[in-house]
Amino acid sequence: MQTSKTAVALGFFDGVHIGHMSLINKIKELETEGLKSCVYTFDKHPSEIFGKGVAFICSFEDKIRLLEKTGVNSVYVQETDAHFLSLSPEEFVKNVLIEKLNAMHVVAGENFTFGKNKSGSADVLKKLCAENGIKCTIMPCKTIGKTIVSSSEIRKMIADGNIRSANEFLGRKYGYCGIVKPGTQIGIKLGFPTANITPDERNVMPPNGVYASLAEVDGKTYKAITNIGIAPTFDKTKKLIETNILDFDSDIYNKEICIFLTDMIRPEKKFASADELAKQIEKDIEKRRCLDE
Repeated sequence: MQTSKTAVALGFFDGVHIGHMSLINKIKELETEGLKSCVYTFDKHPSEIFGKGVAFICSFEDKIRLLEKTGVNSVYVQETDAHFLSLSPEEFVKNVLIEKLNAMHVVAGENFTFGKNKSGSADVLKKLCAENGIKCTIMPCKTIGKTIVSSSEIRKMIADGNIRSANEFLGRKYGYCGIVKPGTQIGIKLGFPTANITPDERNVMPPNGVYASLAEVDGKTYKAITNIGIAPTFDKTKKLIETNILDFDSDIYNKEICIFLTDMIRPEKKFASADELAKQIEKDIEKRRCLDE
C-alpha cells in the first residue's frame, strides 16, 4: 500500500498525448496540497486479455519511460488479468484507490470507464469518490479543431501516414527506440549506411515508405531519413526501420537509438536497379535537408 497521500491520474495512457498530459499536469499541480502525484496505468490493454489484437502507439517500456519523464512522483502499473477485470466499480475504488494508492484526489478524463464490463463511467467515479471522502476532478477531452484528441485517433493518423497531425496530437514527435543491429549491408553498398532496428510488432506502423526523421543517439540529435518497409528492390520480406543519419559517421552497433518521424517523403517503391534506387535516395536526402522539423 502507498503510505503517502496521493493525487492519482487514471488511464491506459497509450502514447502519453496532450490529452493525457492535461491529467498529469493536474496531479502535479496538486502536489502543492501536500499530495504525491501518481499515474495509475496498466501493463496490458483489456482487449489483450480477451484475445483481441491491439496496435499501440508505443510499447509498454516506452510508455513507462514517457510517464517517468513527466516528473510525477510515481507510476503504478496494474497487473491486468481476468480477476482484475471482474472487479465492480465499488471494488475498484475500495481495493485500488483507497487500499493500494491511498488516494485523496483522483483525476480522470470524461470518457474514462472502469469496472466489470466498463460498468463505471466518469460520473460513477465521481459519485463513488464523494461517498468515500475522495476529491475527484473529471477533465474534459482535449480537442484540436473539431477533433477530440484520443489514442485511437492518433493510431489512425499514424496508420494513414499523417505524421504531422499525429505529432501535433501527441505534443511530441512519434517514433521508435531500439538497439542498432547489423542488417543486410545494402545501404553500405549503395553508399548510404543505415542504422537498423526491428519494429515492435505490437506497435501501430505507418505505411511503408521514406520519412523525414530525427535520430537521437548518445544524447545528440541529427537530421535523418528513415525507410520503413521491406526493401522491395531487393525482394526482401522482413519489415525493418532503416535510418540514414545525415552528416554522421560513427559505429553505433549495439547502441540504443531513437528515431522520431516528422513527415512522409514518399511511399515505398520497387526500383529497376540498385543504381536507380541510389539516385532516388540522393533526391530523398536533398528533400530532407530542405524540410522543417
